[in-house]
Amino acid sequence: MKINRIKYLLQQHVHQKLTKSESEELEEGLASGAHDTEFESIFQEVWEENQANNLSDVESDNLRIQQVLERIEPKRRVRHLQPMLYIASSLLLIFSFIKWGIPHLNNAKTTEEQSLITQTISIPYGEKKKIALPDSTIVFLNSGTTISYSSDFNQKLREVNLKGEAFFEVKKDTSKPFRIHIKDSYIEVLGTSFNVKSYPNDLNLAVTVNTGKVEVGKMDMNLQKEEILGVLTQKKRMIYEFSNHNIQIDSLENAIVLMNWKEQIISFENQKLAEIALVLERWYNVEFSFKTDESKDKRYSGEFNNLPLKKLLEILALSNSFKYRIEQKKIIID
Repeated sequence: MKINRIKYLLQQHVHQKLTKSESEELEEGLASGAHDTEFESIFQEVWEENQANNLSDVESDNLRIQQVLERIEPKRRVRHLQPMLYIASSLLLIFSFIKWGIPHLNNAKTTEEQSLITQTISIPYGEKKKIALPDSTIVFLNSGTTISYSSDFNQKLREVNLKGEAFFEVKKDTSKPFRIHIKDSYIEVLGTSFNVKSYPNDLNLAVTVNTGKVEVGKMDMNLQKEEILGVLTQKKRMIYEFSNHNIQIDSLENAIVLMNWKEQIISFENQKLAEIALVLERWYNVEFSFKTDESKDKRYSGEFNNLPLKKLLEILALSNSFKYRIEQKKIIID
């Protein structure tokens, strides 16, 4: 991809003028990694031009860039996302000062736009947290989860970005739909309670509705609704695969079981030990290692109410006879 073409696509993206084919071209270019140096250089050039001419808003630019990068597959993101976001964050600080800081030195009045910042809450492994958003929506955040929103949340829009798992009790407001952004997908409601699960390395998005109605869909590169994937009602669950776009919707008589984590209860239903290990890593802030693939494929069902890790492992080991040992924060399954 030529330099001029990269610059054109980024400019179109910032101004939300990308066509569908151009969006696909930009995304493929980012995902390939073949032009990382050029992208980093042109990111800076494009932002400098826009900010010098007051052509765009810093916060919205950053959100759109993040949405592009979020669509790169997990392994690519681990290697390339952090450097790109570091550059974007650094530029944001510089351009925020140029656009807002210097005028503020000459004008003591602080406008609402000048004070906008992004609020971010990250929950470490081994912990959980209950928070209240500015609109009185209650959110339970599971271990290893990050939620972020703008400081103007609930003034015109109610939008959050989520990585991980959370249970939402959304305050009803028919004039301001509540929207959650996850990778290239969105979830939109007016007032309801539901569970969302999609950690950064998960291959799918799982949405389970406890009460009310939830719309799940895809966004385009400009953060506009592109496609509605489904509308879920009480006790319905959708699993959306990011890679092949497969959608599975099923009814759950006991849907609340999938939300028990917020009550410190771990529930498994015919799940592989490898899948259970991922949950326990976040829950107890430990690391699992398997000596054989055979152990990974053993399946378990059960419900455990806030048990110490050692006791839980003893129960799992007895129910399907495997051996394990604990070395500080590492669990080795033989």
